[in-house]
Amino acid sequence: MNTAKESLLIHGFANLLLIICGGGFTVISFLPIIRGDEIGQIMVSLAFLAFSIGVVIVGVHGTLKIKRFSKYVDLIYGQNMISLEQIATNTNRSLSFIRKDLQDMIEWGCFNSAAINRETDEIVVGEEAERWK
Repeated sequence: MNTAKESLLIHGFANLLLIICGGGFTVISFLPIIRGDEIGQIMVSLAFLAFSIGVVIVGVHGTLKIKRFSKYVDLIYGQNMISLEQIATNTNRSLSFIRKDLQDMIEWGCFNSAAINRETDEIVVGEEAERWK
């Protein structure tokens, strides 16, 4: 579980940096507009503003994914298997969303040893997961 916690911390820190930097760049990009500079500088500022807003959105999206990961860990902890339907019910998400979200997290290495058993529609954790990879 240490790898999962480390991965969670790294992703959380990276997302926080994205949000802070994007927000700071957003504020800075307004300066030429406020000062009434030439249209060329304003256009560059608007492009920079759009990029900055995109960075903030990526950071927020990542932060939400980390919160979902934490919820998944709470639901899965101490069990070798849990149905994706049960996770979907407990998180108020669709089964297809849970399936894709968990698969992404497994591929990113958020879970040490986990796999999705497509036959039973369960997430399998621990030694048993090696059979389903």
